[in-house]
Amino acid sequence: MDIETRNALWQSLGLRETDSRCRGFSSFYGSHISIRAGKVIVPGGALAESAWKDLVGVSPESPAEFTIPPALKDDGWLAAYFDALSRVGQKQQPYFTESHHLHNFYEALRGKDLSPSPTRPLVPSGSGTPSFL
Repeated sequence: MDIETRNALWQSLGLRETDSRCRGFSSFYGSHISIRAGKVIVPGGALAESAWKDLVGVSPESPAEFTIPPALKDDGWLAAYFDALSRVGQKQQPYFTESHHLHNFYEALRGKDLSPSPTRPLVPSGSGTPSFL
């Protein structure tokens, strides 16, 4: 996370307010979260803010509340989705973040079975072999 984003979250949350799942989320997905002027910059920009508010349940204008629900919702799948859309090119983002697309594509990515979590480590602790081999 950049300094402005990290400082905004620290000021609004403080370390004691975050739990281990949120810290794991920030390790996996935190690099694409940006807070500017007290607002989370969402994939799709200002035109997509209301769609993100509907999906997350919190406005991007409330950075602490907007960033924590994705970390916890659906065992981290919403955070993975935000991260994936943050990596999509600027020309494609408006299509993917149009309100009905945003919801439908999220449902397709998440699926019905939330396991395993998208933040599940590929390498089990104490093992040198990735779990997908």
